[in-house]
Amino acid sequence: LLKSVRPAPVSFDVNAKFLYQERFWMGLSYRHRDAVVGLIGLNVNSLLTLGYSYDYVLSAVQTASRGSHEIVLGLML
Repeated sequence: LLKSVRPAPVSFDVNAKFLYQERFWMGLSYRHRDAVVGLIGLNVNSLLTLGYSYDYVLSAVQTASRGSHEIVLGLML
């Protein structure tokens, strides 16, 4: 993902997600000069997914944040 919003400099994200037996998934994400993210989850059924991710901060915000936890509930349309 390439992001360009003026007046901020151009930034990018790199993401990878791996699916195991059409049910479980895990992935990694890198936000340029900002964070590394690990994520895991499962496809509950064909309509619903449940996931968890942890953002490890790399930027100057690191002095105020030790990262963030996220729980994601997904609806597949």
